[in-house]
Amino acid sequence: MNVETQRELKRLPESFRWVGKPAWSHDGNMFAYLSDGKTITILNSNYDPIKVLEFAAAQDSALWWSDAGDLIAFPDRLHQMHIWDSTSWTDTVVELAPGSTLWTASGDLFAVFDEETGAVEVWSVRDKRRLFQLIEQSNPLSGMVFNHDSSLLATIDNPFVSSEHFVSEPGIRIWRTDIGERAGSFELTIGTSLVWSPLNDRFLAFLDPANGIGLPYTLDIVDEDFESQQSIDIGSVNYIVSSSVVWTPDGRYISFAENRVPHSDVRDGDVQLWMVDSTTLQVLERYPIVYEPLFAQWSFDGQYLFLQSDIVQVFQPPAALFSTN
Repeated sequence: MNVETQRELKRLPESFRWVGKPAWSHDGNMFAYLSDGKTITILNSNYDPIKVLEFAAAQDSALWWSDAGDLIAFPDRLHQMHIWDSTSWTDTVVELAPGSTLWTASGDLFAVFDEETGAVEVWSVRDKRRLFQLIEQSNPLSGMVFNHDSSLLATIDNPFVSSEHFVSEPGIRIWRTDIGERAGSFELTIGTSLVWSPLNDRFLAFLDPANGIGLPYTLDIVDEDFESQQSIDIGSVNYIVSSSVVWTPDGRYISFAENRVPHSDVRDGDVQLWMVDSTTLQVLERYPIVYEPLFAQWSFDGQYLFLQSDIVQVFQPPAALFSTN
């Protein structure tokens, strides 16, 4: 769909309903999606299919393109990563440890948390090999997050797991991906989810309500020295939708959705979109939206915020909201 004209450009087949997260190549010339749990379809810029890849054990998860658009990678259910060359369509398969996988924004690196050993490994897609094992033995993790230029990886301990499982005090640890060494750490007293600023100089840490209903909701900005912490005063918030917490592309503003009636029928006005100035730490405005978003993303120019739930909502903040702050 063309966002500005709201005109539909292409309607994909009915099976598109059952896909994992679809993915554009970084140059916008190709588009890939998984359907039926076993078929990956590649489309060109005219949305015409150019290649269909079929697997017996495909996994319903995200597909990732390299920056150059010449490689596309995705995991299967057999703990294997498939890395396809989009020019020759040759497939390279690498064996992975069983566990969760995290990708960089560029698609050139991914990290694997081995749930059996507690190790965190960083892999190169282009070299098709493991670069580093960052942690020999880890606390149970609630998440891993790359910053936007892939230079840093944050591993986040799960503070809601019994302390007898920890090998050290729970916290957030920051790792350099170029040399595989720790760059800093932060005590885990502020939350269990983390979102890097697009400028890579700060991150936002907040409580994930899925890990502790009833705990106080916090939004804290931590500087790149991993010591300075600033708290955003959000007052009494009922329920922060963790998947909706995002920075604008310039790193100036933060948006997130609040659901006033979690786990019940949502009516008009029950879900609000918050806009926060990350420099002044002031709440700028709150807007009513429809449905609790499962996914949120700003457009590259910062003009539109896309909120996906049962429907896709496109939100455009008033120009005066940004021009006066």
